[in-house]
Amino acid sequence: MVRPKFGFLLSSLMFLMIICIMAGCTSPFTSVPEDAFIAAEGIESSRGESLQVAAGGQLQLRLGRIECCVFTEPIEANLRWSADEITGVDLETGSGLLTVAATVADGTRINVEASTLLGTQTFEEEVVVYQPEQDLLVGTWREVGQLSCQDGGELPVQYPIREFVLQADGSFQVTWFPFEAYVDYVGDYTAGEDGSIEFGPRERNYLPDSIDGAGQYQVDDGGRLTLTDIWLGGPPNESVEVRCGHIFERE
Repeated sequence: MVRPKFGFLLSSLMFLMIICIMAGCTSPFTSVPEDAFIAAEGIESSRGESLQVAAGGQLQLRLGRIECCVFTEPIEANLRWSADEITGVDLETGSGLLTVAATVADGTRINVEASTLLGTQTFEEEVVVYQPEQDLLVGTWREVGQLSCQDGGELPVQYPIREFVLQADGSFQVTWFPFEAYVDYVGDYTAGEDGSIEFGPRERNYLPDSIDGAGQYQVDDGGRLTLTDIWLGGPPNESVEVRCGHIFERE
């Protein structure tokens, strides 16, 4: 009696797998590409943006891979999600929805993991939590003015930086003329409680010759970010006057 039952179960399993394949769904045996990585909806990882979430917010995690050189394409797969046990942090095992309570401290780093159902493949990533009211620098900014080296007055800018991205993990990126996944240069930054800030640039596609990355920052009551005694350079293929600061507004 054992063999007929086993044969029936095996036949049923094969039948269900055939139906699943015809329907386009994934199965526990689906192989995920080895170059896959954990991404998030709304974040284009190929642009160099790290995974971050505001305290009190959510982040929908999923797997992705780079397609057509620069774009992140989602991967559909049955996964089991897990994360560090941190008070106020919840990651739904089946869906990959990460929820972070408003009480989670600024700078908290959460290690998340996605495994195929049979456990044959595992992917890991880090998500950084930031408190919007504390970490005022995090976000995407656009340049609206520059500072004179003579008297510190505000000057108009001919070729503004259209994407100045500051990440919670201390990384940044600068782009004058955004197009699809293009970024001019990237790097890391450190900001002190005394208002000091320093940028360490690295070339991605273009790095200006004249960069002065150490100076002061201030975010005023209107939400404008001013970098003083700092010069992030000029755009590619354009000759511009070196100045002594930048003024940004949130995108």
